[in-house]
Amino acid sequence: MKFKVALLSLSTIFGLCAATSNSYAASTPTPPNSQVTMTPQEIQQSHAKQAEIMKEYGGALTALNSGVTSPNIVPGGPPPSGIVDTGTTTESDNGSTCGPIAAFNLLYHFKGSSTPSITTLETQLGWSSSNGTPFGSNWTSTLNSDQSNYTYTAYSYPTTSDAFVDTAVAVGLSSAPDIFNIYGYLPGYQGGTNGSNLVFHYVTGRNYSGYGTGNPSEENLGWYDESDENTNGHYITYTVAQLNTYESTSVKGAYGTYPEMGWQGVVS
Repeated sequence: MKFKVALLSLSTIFGLCAATSNSYAASTPTPPNSQVTMTPQEIQQSHAKQAEIMKEYGGALTALNSGVTSPNIVPGGPPPSGIVDTGTTTESDNGSTCGPIAAFNLLYHFKGSSTPSITTLETQLGWSSSNGTPFGSNWTSTLNSDQSNYTYTAYSYPTTSDAFVDTAVAVGLSSAPDIFNIYGYLPGYQGGTNGSNLVFHYVTGRNYSGYGTGNPSEENLGWYDESDENTNGHYITYTVAQLNTYESTSVKGAYGTYPEMGWQGVVS
């Protein structure tokens, strides 16, 4: 069974990038969960479908190390590694447009995509300069109307292992990029908070490697970050083990304590 997965992974709840005097990549809605638009039923359905993906493509990974070391031995699974082209448009205003730009970058190299303008995507996604981009059916309705090859579903609260397998299935089987929505901080160039508030951000997934090893230290997950922190954007890759470490480390914001970086949602 083939799944199309486009990750929106770190803020099923929080989907806001906003301008700050320090040119942070993203900022926070108030309160944080004000950006969640998925209903309890939609969240339950997303958990059930995520479990289905993991049962088919992820559940066997932990049993692969019993004398078998070759990757890509999960029957019907994706190749050991993969990478897809994405757009590389960056934020020009260190502002709140990371969601529409991440969607634009996802659709840019998509066959069968209309690749609407960022202005059109802002409207389709319900973006606003004050509240950024919410997470919910706005993403599925937008991506399903702007391309015809795949049917997208919004998932909530995936684990890092979920996010890795989702990416492998999307990129390896479907040859299409993922969107992550990340909250916490983006490792390598930004701190975990903007003042007393946490940082929330959308980025576009593009690569993975190590599928089939069952070893978090060998499983890699990568994305393109459109933040204008770097004029040319950022290509970022981390192991699942590293991301698990970030997820287990807490930072305190104005509305509570959260993982330093955690996966809050995925569109797949």
